[in-house]
Amino acid sequence: VPMKWINYATNWLAQHIKNTDFRYKDKMPHPVADPYIWDESFLVNYNRLDDEHVILFKALQDMTDHPDDVDILNYNRDIFRDHFDYEEKQFLACGEPCQGDAHKKKHDIFFKTLTWVTNPVSKEYATFAKNWLAQHIKNTDFLYKYKLPTHHKVPQPYEWDKEFAVFYDRLDKEHVGLFDALRAVENDLMSQSKIDNLKTVMRDHFMYEEGQVCDSPDIDWDYCKEHKRKHVLFSERLAKMDAPVDMGEIKWAQDWLVQHIKNTDFGYRGKLLHPVPEPYVWDVSFATDYKRIDDEHDVLFQKILAVSQHPENADILAELKQLFNEHFDYEQGEFCAIPNYSCVQHKQKHYKFNVVFQDLKVPVGCEEINFAKNWLAQHIKNTDHQFKGRFVN
Repeated sequence: VPMKWINYATNWLAQHIKNTDFRYKDKMPHPVADPYIWDESFLVNYNRLDDEHVILFKALQDMTDHPDDVDILNYNRDIFRDHFDYEEKQFLACGEPCQGDAHKKKHDIFFKTLTWVTNPVSKEYATFAKNWLAQHIKNTDFLYKYKLPTHHKVPQPYEWDKEFAVFYDRLDKEHVGLFDALRAVENDLMSQSKIDNLKTVMRDHFMYEEGQVCDSPDIDWDYCKEHKRKHVLFSERLAKMDAPVDMGEIKWAQDWLVQHIKNTDFGYRGKLLHPVPEPYVWDVSFATDYKRIDDEHDVLFQKILAVSQHPENADILAELKQLFNEHFDYEQGEFCAIPNYSCVQHKQKHYKFNVVFQDLKVPVGCEEINFAKNWLAQHIKNTDHQFKGRFVN
């Protein structure tokens, strides 16, 4: 291919994405559930706001089911107004990163339609309202994820527990160590060795965590940059602490870590890369704690390894394709029965993988094998582990 054409094509794509594709940012449609029930794909990770979104979903479904009921229509107006008022206070305090003014304008426009509608509420309006809320949460509310100035309770005694889990073994273990180091300084303000140890474990943790976050293909650069900035600001203040340490400063540091994990670190949950085992063998770190699911995962590991060892064998590849189909069918039936689980989102991940995998032909290349190995390892730990302990049956 002539280099002149390559230069033209690479330039065209770069310009097209930024000048044209960017126009549909935050405007693409998301699935609208029927029946209209909130699920975890709508999580904004602030308890009150998520709880209110659950109520809004139910209220719109009730309005759809009872279009003649004036009390239900008025209830929708009341709870939407209350929700918008509370949410606006939160994201307007966040400032420009949350695009608060544009967000409020969307609220105002929607609420006007809700005040104009009368009984009986038309099917067309109910459909519009349900679609508006689904798109609004995922295209607009998601902009304030991990950016709101929400304050979480600091545990006493100052000990890590599972409510701080990010679900990456090394990072969770390091967070436990940070809690321990801060508590050690609190209990011995005169010890320079303990404050020095705190500085060391904080520095080492920040360096490792930043590497994991910024190298993840599923995390955007703005999150990485803002995360590192928070580390820098904390480290500058920590560096000035020496024995005897002021109790107020340690209490500030303890509070900072609690808020940082829940308001910032939680943003990378389910998005970091896990090691792909070599040799490619299932181990207990992949366990979902459901025997059939774990047994099927174990067999998938074995068959992927077999394909990698015999890339020219069509029978092994065909068997693996069938196993994936059967596994996805069974697993989807189980996790879609979990109340409020993000069933559609999980199924989409299966579908996107399977469209590619089912099209493979022998001999299977190294790139395709590595794709399958990596996908399964990441998918189990970042997605399947979200249904641990939650199956209905």
